[in-house]
Amino acid sequence: MSYFQQQAKIIEKVFVGPDTFNLDLFCPDIAASARPGQFVMARVDEGLSPLLRRPFSIHDTVDKNIVRLLVKIAGQGTRILSGLSTGQSLSLLGPLGHGFEIPTNLKNACLVAGGVGVAPLLFLGRALAARGVSCKVLVGGQTATDLLCTKEFSDLGFDLGLATQDGSAGHKGMVTDLLAGLLKEEPPQMVYACGPQAMLKVVGVMARDAKTPCQVSLETVMACGMGVCLGCAVKSVSGKILHACKDGPVMDADLLWD
Repeated sequence: MSYFQQQAKIIEKVFVGPDTFNLDLFCPDIAASARPGQFVMARVDEGLSPLLRRPFSIHDTVDKNIVRLLVKIAGQGTRILSGLSTGQSLSLLGPLGHGFEIPTNLKNACLVAGGVGVAPLLFLGRALAARGVSCKVLVGGQTATDLLCTKEFSDLGFDLGLATQDGSAGHKGMVTDLLAGLLKEEPPQMVYACGPQAMLKVVGVMARDAKTPCQVSLETVMACGMGVCLGCAVKSVSGKILHACKDGPVMDADLLWD
């Protein structure tokens, strides 16, 4: 696995929701070699608290020089990131992990995002659009403010389906409700998904029942990002222990749920 450690300068920070922001970081080596589904490990502070790096999916790249992260404020590390300003720098390690696979004969696909799980799917969406793949994008959240990147996906020419649990936008219910209808009426050649673990399991089982290949990007706690600490262990259906940072974060759903 080839990766780089770079001091990445903050080029821009833009809030895209009440507690969610895009962070653009100038790091040419990482940006030029990144693939959809890979991630970086960021040291958010040079002190001892927090001591460990934090994992972030690569949300997008710009001109092969800039890595864009989508960050939701959820704890100490992300709060520190939210307080950083343009011109400051942080240490990035990446690109890490196994990303999404795009079959050469893929003509149409479905992307399923739950909340901030949309992060790696925009980068993937751009790669699919560049290959002429037609996509249906299903985005879900608890409320309308949780629905992210809808304009970006629309600008790529993709069809959008929205779902909120409170009914404030789109279908009232779960994003998997939309997927159920799609798999029944217009099954895609591939399903790609990222979001909460419970959602991913439902997506994986639904895709399997529809005999549709499915790749999921796992959201999990990581300490090292390189398979050394063994802290992101995932048990496969065969009983084999996999590691999200090294064997994933993108895995075939069939490996995880039967």
